[in-house]
Amino acid sequence: MKKITAILLISLCLCFILSGCGGERSNAIDDFYSKLKESNSFKMTFSMGTLNLVTEYDGNKTHSSQFLFTPETYTEKVGDDVFEYTEDSDGRWVKEKRTENNSNRNEMLNESFVDLFDGDNYNKTGDNTYKQKKDADFGDYENVVITIDGTELTMNLTINTNGTSVNVSLLISDVNSTTVTLPNVD
Repeated sequence: MKKITAILLISLCLCFILSGCGGERSNAIDDFYSKLKESNSFKMTFSMGTLNLVTEYDGNKTHSSQFLFTPETYTEKVGDDVFEYTEDSDGRWVKEKRTENNSNRNEMLNESFVDLFDGDNYNKTGDNTYKQKKDADFGDYENVVITIDGTELTMNLTINTNGTSVNVSLLISDVNSTTVTLPNVD
């Protein structure tokens, strides 16, 4: 269960980064998503109960905190190559070229995830709060509530898969002000 949840959260994160929406938009959700897609850097924090996965994006570099069975990881894209930085058992950082690209846009596109950032799928319920419309279908994602507070977006939702429901929170912050510094390797 924990591994499935971790994979879902990482997939959710990658889908968000790699997917795009077409068409003109005119509400705060659409405006935030457009700014995010045009940004060079930002931070995403996934929370599931007391578990948190923090992923920072800075141009061609990422940093992901340790989460469940996944170690703290940095990545760097250079041309068509993706390099991964992880700590070895002696605590030294090691740089390795990935043999598979986990961020293939075509594989990661998920229509229900893209729809999460379509303002037409929400009713405004407060000054900065939007709730999923009853007729909006996000596949495995339900009970979605988005709050936009200045330059931060918080999304609370339930992921339902294989008969299991998991409440998740996503915070997107530090847009265009996140810096990732790669670790030194020997």
